[in-house]
Order: sequence, then structure tokens, then C-alpha cells
Amino acid sequence: MKAIRNFYIFLTLICLLSCANQPIQPTPTTTINTNTTNNNTTPDIDKALELAAEQAFKDVNKNHRIAIVQMTAPNASVNDFLLGELQHILVNKGFIVVERRELDQIREEQNIGMSGEVDDNTAVSIGRFVGADVVVTGTIDGIDSLRRLRLKVLITKTAVIIGTASERFTTTIDMRPTPVRQPTTPTQPATTTQPVTPPPPPVQPPPTPPSPPIDGIHVPGDTLSDMLAWLERSADSHNTYIITLTQNETISPYTLEFRDAINITVVLRGDNNNRSVRLRSNGKMFFVRSNATLVLDNNITLHGHSGNTEPLVVVDSGTLRMRNGATITGNTNPQNFLFGGGGVFVQSGVFEMTGGTISNNTALIGGGVSVNSTFNMSGGTITGNTAEGSGGGVYVTISGTFNMNGGNITNNTAYEEGGGIAIGASFFRKSGGIITGYNTDSVNGNAVKDRGGNPIARKGHAVFVSGFNSKRKETTSGAGSNLSFDRGTATGAWDN
Repeated sequence: MKAIRNFYIFLTLICLLSCANQPIQPTPTTTINTNTTNNNTTPDIDKALELAAEQAFKDVNKNHRIAIVQMTAPNASVNDFLLGELQHILVNKGFIVVERRELDQIREEQNIGMSGEVDDNTAVSIGRFVGADVVVTGTIDGIDSLRRLRLKVLITKTAVIIGTASERFTTTIDMRPTPVRQPTTPTQPATTTQPVTPPPPPVQPPPTPPSPPIDGIHVPGDTLSDMLAWLERSADSHNTYIITLTQNETISPYTLEFRDAINITVVLRGDNNNRSVRLRSNGKMFFVRSNATLVLDNNITLHGHSGNTEPLVVVDSGTLRMRNGATITGNTNPQNFLFGGGGVFVQSGVFEMTGGTISNNTALIGGGVSVNSTFNMSGGTITGNTAEGSGGGVYVTISGTFNMNGGNITNNTAYEEGGGIAIGASFFRKSGGIITGYNTDSVNGNAVKDRGGNPIARKGHAVFVSGFNSKRKETTSGAGSNLSFDRGTATGAWDN
């Protein structure tokens, strides 16, 4: 036993001497990365934006309408990138996002810069103008390649913050501020023996003059809502009332109706500046009932929004008049077949258009105007509207009548029939004005196209009449080119 113990002692001494000849290795340490995105690297700007959106919008209802009001970035390129990417992320998550062109127009009207930081009150105000339930703002700060992205989400009605996020990221994108270009001093031309005659300035078309003013009783009130409330209390038969806006307004859907009264006219105009009226929620901005006439006068713009589900103006037994300087624009009514018309639906009653512009609206039928009663057009322009089905500019049902003796219908698009006008075997007479067609003008002509943007033949780029005796006009119908269709009988310069 003693021999065995001595043997183990001997082995122990041998091991100790062997270890003493080996260099001491440092004890490994564990590095803790505080970035929850990746255990090894800081995320790039795309991943940071995705993570920030996930965090900031976790408590936002998917049915809420979102306006991405501002992303404050070092330069315009990064700003545009962030706006586009955040919109893409939110749409893919199922949120309803206000189109950027609507926000751009509000910025222009309110003189709000595209890159400067806005405060919460301004952001919420912009959101209300476009009918958003919540607004989001964001900023990027930091130095060199290490940056931080911050998002903030606010409820439009209360300005309460319901979501925030902050994410670090690294980037190789150029984050330097956009340099301010200094004006250069023009060089003096070399002395010549002959004087240089400058080219004549381009000839600009004269602006459309405003229509003759309408006289009436001026409605008191600080806001449009106040003035409409005054009318409900005080308007009486056989009178004309003038509403003059001195600021941009947002209203809820309103019915223009005066019970137990007849022949009441309401004129809506801006002061010396163009004033816009926007919807606070979905619906018809104005519903014009019997014995009431709504006149859209100079310096007034009715502005819908891309998430709407009804026409901006519906005429039901009343009268709508549109004059020079008035605009109906930016509304979408994509699913309502019974209430067609992105801008105007004439359910019954009369729509008289002597001037103004109906533009950039979208509907299932009648992107600009849908007519189930009477539409008389002697001036103005219908342009840039889109129909998911028929009638990019105007759709006329089998009960409708469309008389056109002036104005322009141009650059509208339909995906089925009638790029400019589609007529449901009813009554149409053109004795003046211009209706452009793709076969004459492939740039600005009305057109019928497929979803890929390819023109479709024989569907009436300018005008299409459906029914047993269908007629079509593919080329431009100018001021001297008359067209007529009266429930089966066609006359004029049709193309078939």
C-alpha cells in the first residue's frame, strides 16, 4: 500500500513540473451585444426601419388610416428612401396608408417644407386635413456610419403618442447634408461686331378669367362648419347665400337640404387665395338635395382622399354648378357600382359645368363624373381620372343625358371601355368642345388600356357607346366634330 501511495505522489510531481513549463493562457471572456437584432452586428437601415415599424405600430389598429407626415433625414435622397420604404412596410403589414401625393399637396398648400422637422401639432393638423386616424413622424441622427432612427406615432384627434421606437444602424449610404448651391456669376459674352438678339420669350396662354361674380347674402362664421350651421338655422326661400373661405377647411359629410323651403342657392368660394376643403371621414362631402343649388365658385378646391368609398359630390334632385376657378380632385370610389363617379355622381337633378377642373379621381365607373340624370358641359376640363371599368372621364347610364357644347375631356383612362366617355345606350350630344383620343394623341389622349398600360383597340379611346348598335370614337373629336347618339340612332363623325 505504501508503494502505491509513493507511486501517485511521483506522478503528481511529474504533472506539476510539466504544467510549469507551459505559457499561461488568458481566460476567455464573453462579449455582450446590446443590439437585440443581431448578436454580432448592428443592423443596416432597412432592418432598423422594419424593427422600428414593428415596435411603433404594435398597438395601432389595422383599420386606422395612417399618414406618414415627416421623416427628417440628413438629405433629400435619404428622406425619399425612408418615406417610400416605411410606406411599403406598413402596406405589407395590412395598414391603410395615405398616398404621398395627397400629403405633398397639403405641404404645398400650407407652405410646409419636405425635409425640415415638424412639431406634433403641425403633424396632427396635416393628418386631419387628409382624414388620417394616426400620423407618424421620424428622424435620423448620429455621426459618420453609426446612426439612430426614431419613429413616433400619434392619434390625430387627441395628439396623444401611442407608439415610439428607436433603433441603431450602420450604413454606407451618403448621409451628408445636401449642399446648398450658390448662384454663379454669369460670364460676360465675348465682344462681337454684331449685337446678339435674345430669343423672344415663350408665349404663355392667358389664364382662365374668373366667372362673373355672384351677388348674395354673405354668411357669417369663422369656419365652414360654423357657416353651414348658420345656413341650417337662417336660410329661407328664394335667396342666394355666399360662403367665402379665408382658410383651408376639413368637414364631415354634409347634406345640403332645407326643409319647407324652395329655391335656395349656396355659393362656395375662396377669398383672394385658393382654399381647399377636405373630408374628415369617408362619405359624400356634399349631398345636394331637392330645392337646393350648390355653386362651386372661384378659388375653391374640394379634395377627397384615396381611402374614400363614395363620390365627393352627389346630386339628388338638386343642382350642382361648377364655374371657373373651382376644382374637384383626389377622390376614390373604387367599389361602389350604384354610386359611380369618383368626383361627381348625378343621381337625379342637374349638373352644369361652365368652368373649373375635375381631375385625378378614381371610380369603378365614371372616374370623373357618373351621370344618371342630366349633365350639361359648356366649359371646364375633365382630366387625369381613372375608371376601373368604363368611362375614364364620364360615364352615362341608360337613364342619363349628357350634352356637351364646350370644355375639354382629355388624358383620362378606362380599363374596359370609353377612355374619355362611356355611354350606356342613352342620350349623348356633342356640338362643341374637345374629346381627345389615343389614336390621335398617344401622350395626352383619353385611352382604354390593360393593367400593363397597353392600349386596347376597338374599345373607344375617346367615346364608346355600348349596346346592340355600339359606336366608338378612337381619334380626337375636335371642336368642329359633332357626335350624337339617341338611344340607338347615331349621327356624326364616329369611327365605325
